[in-house]
Amino acid sequence: MNIKPNPNIPTDQKLLDLLKDAYTKNFECYKALIKFDAIKPFSNYVPEIIRGDLDRFAKEEEKQQFHYLFVYQEGDKFIMSDDYKAYYCYKIIGTNEVPCVVLGEPKGENVTFKGKPFLLEAPQIKITKNE
Repeated sequence: MNIKPNPNIPTDQKLLDLLKDAYTKNFECYKALIKFDAIKPFSNYVPEIIRGDLDRFAKEEEKQQFHYLFVYQEGDKFIMSDDYKAYYCYKIIGTNEVPCVVLGEPKGENVTFKGKPFLLEAPQIKITKNE
């Protein structure tokens, strides 16, 4: 399987570097609620969102299957570049606070809730043989 990045979305090297640190070092992350207006997309990319996307998104949120955005803080803003579809669904439905995984400790008045620090676990890949 060959997965290629979407050429319409610029690469956020800072996010990639922070994720690498989070997966390989003792780099703390936090689950937090961040005011929507404080979250800024890394680029001006806007994905296509259809009614079915919004319906599915709302149902998952009702079941508390939250769509955490991975963000990092720059000043009083939080930069998002990992899930544009979720970001714009939150925007369309008018969410005031967004559940996020913040790479590094979130600070300031735009943080309405901050959980305890935790370390990201590296993803595990299991290869099985079809016989």
